[in-house]
This record gives sequence, structure tokens and C-alpha cells, in this order.
Amino acid sequence: HSMGCYLVLSLVDRLHQQSGDVAGIFSKAILDAPDVPTWFFTQICDMCATQGCEFLHLYSPNDKAVDASRVRRAIEPPCPGNGVVLVHERIQPVNCAKAVSNNTLNHDYGRRDGFTLMDQRDFLAGIPPKERLLDFVVDRESGFAHWDLRTGR
Repeated sequence: HSMGCYLVLSLVDRLHQQSGDVAGIFSKAILDAPDVPTWFFTQICDMCATQGCEFLHLYSPNDKAVDASRVRRAIEPPCPGNGVVLVHERIQPVNCAKAVSNNTLNHDYGRRDGFTLMDQRDFLAGIPPKERLLDFVVDRESGFAHWDLRTGR
């Protein structure tokens, strides 16, 4: 979650540098509200996905915490925590804008919202996105495809 995604991606990068085999060690990962510089996220996720790793990328355009980090880092939107920044067949970007959050920063949806937690479970179980509580969407501005989380709201 959040800056922990930076740690996970750094670990995966080091594993790749040492052994060259990432997918054999790290076949799936959930990147929940990733507070990670865009360049690092795209570089590592693209390298890993190309080698066979699968990612569930949970983000929310309502996440004020990652947006504050984006501003602090002087990164233009979108950033990994609030939008799609990389399109790859092994990366499943899920917009969690409708998810429930417990705090005013809307940053804990991946650990708080039941629909988000069920989607994480289903991803790890190998259920394809089209069979989960998700709607396929193509963003009109960027042209990037993503999934919208369906909720009871």
C-alpha cells in the first residue's frame, strides 16, 4: 500500500538485476494506491510485465495523499496513485473512485472497501477482470483502457 509499493518495486528491480528471473519469484503483485514516481512505476512494471509478472494496479482520482506527493515531486498528472500511467496486457488498472474510504484523504480504500478487497482476492485467485465486479472503460482524454470498480454506491 502507498509507499510500500515503492519498496516492492525496488525489491523486484533488485531481484531482476541479480537473477534476471522476476516472474519465477514474483508472479503477481497488488499495487494499492501506489505512491511511486511515475518514471519508476512505468519502468519497473513494464520490465516485470514483459517477463510475465501480473499486476493489479488500484488507484483513485480522489486520493489526496498521492496527489500531494505528486505535487511535492513536481510530477504532471496522472501519477500511478490517481490514474493509468502504463498500458500492458499483464497490468490490470482498476479505478477505485467509488470505493469507501475511512479518512479525509481518501487513501485507505484498498484496505477498507469490501468491493476492493474482494477484487484483490479474485485477482490473486486468477479470476479474469471481465468476470469480476468491474466495468471496462476507455478514458476519452487519454485513450487508456482501465476497469472501474463496481460498488453498492
